[in-house]
Amino acid sequence: MAMTETFFNPGDKAATPRTVGTVVDVRPTPFGQFIFGVETAQER
Repeated sequence: MAMTETFFNPGDKAATPRTVGTVVDVRPTPFGQFIFGVETAQER
């Protein structure tokens, strides 16, 4: 599936280059791209 066909919503799991986290925010940029806020759970 191409990225243009992928949907992300707050609460979804997302893989980052370092770990897997939860999407907390999705915002468009003026350039037609999206910025994703991803929160990771820190182990204690």
